Amino acid sequence: MRALLNYIFQKKTGNIVLKKASESVRTEDRGEQWALDGLNFEKYIITRFSRDGNRLLDWRGDKYIQGYGGPESSGDPDILFMTRNERDRFAIECKYRSHWWNSPEHGPCIEWAREDQFKRYVGFERRRAITVYIAIGVGGNPSDPNELFIGRIENIKYRVARKYHLEKFRMKLPIPIGGLEFA
Repeated sequence: MRALLNYIFQKKTGNIVLKKASESVRTEDRGEQWALDGLNFEKYIITRFSRDGNRLLDWRGDKYIQGYGGPESSGDPDILFMTRNERDRFAIECKYRSHWWNSPEHGPCIEWAREDQFKRYVGFERRRAITVYIAIGVGGNPSDPNELFIGRIENIKYRVARKYHLEKFRMKLPIPIGGLEFA
């Protein structure tokens, strides 16, 4: 029997290796799945906003080249909207997590951003004078999370959020397409 070989590029090491077809090979690595989950959650959030009440100005992609980096705009919040009065803009950073992390001290928590990301979002709000909201989806799937929290970054305050702290930002689900509007 002829053995089939596949070329597989290993992203972490940058090496190309040969693997036998009989070896289990994942078609998507974890990073690609996270990116796909993030994209689907961003689509979910965008489509919850009324097209009549809010205009989508920008939707940033997280583009990055290993060893080179990416554009500075990749560090900005994912979505930029303008309100219907065309005077106010607001940004949304979208974070989807499949489950809560259970802290022995604090109960259910979500680490929604690294320290450097959190500082960039706060800096974006200050520098651009544009309000930044954080949308956190938990459980279910990115296109239909079980729980959704949307709050201003200044009110969420921390990059690791306790569930009880997020409760005041809980959105009643399901939210129909076009069901959200910031005036």
